[in-house]
Amino acid sequence: KVDFSLGSGLFVETRGEFQLTGELVEQVNVNIENYVGYMKNISQVVMGSPDIEQYLFGEGEAVREQAKERLEMEFQSVLRIRKDISNIALLWKGGHHFVNSSKEEWNPYARLDEKAWFQKAKECGEQAYISSSHVQNMIKGRYDWVVTMSHGLANPHTGEVEGMLLIDLNYNVINDLCEAVRL
Repeated sequence: KVDFSLGSGLFVETRGEFQLTGELVEQVNVNIENYVGYMKNISQVVMGSPDIEQYLFGEGEAVREQAKERLEMEFQSVLRIRKDISNIALLWKGGHHFVNSSKEEWNPYARLDEKAWFQKAKECGEQAYISSSHVQNMIKGRYDWVVTMSHGLANPHTGEVEGMLLIDLNYNVINDLCEAVRL
């Protein structure tokens, strides 16, 4: 333990406080890494649905419509169970989108292509990308503070990334993880 006297009469304990700070930072990192790993697993489960491929790239309107109905049920199940997920969205070529359910209305002013986090997600291709916190405005009338996990979706017919899965994580949950750290 090393104490330094500051001119104002304050004393600062350096070694012990640095160690405590380091331990707090380490615990926050572990909590966030565990949470992100868990969310990556959830996104893999969602991405593993054959209905995504059928809906985005399937042949025939009837096949695509049936896949959309099943996807809506799957998305709603995940959203009901996981209160830390704000949105699940599919985006694909031509400006098409599907968010949470057919009841959600897309915000025509969202302009995701202009967002830095969305550009970075597109650059990652099929690799997972986790954005910094931002306000998500893709649903009309909703402005949620989120962290977005995204994955590019390849068209099995062309091999090209032509779609994207977005999962918006409620930022408050991540904030709560950080605040819950105790030594």
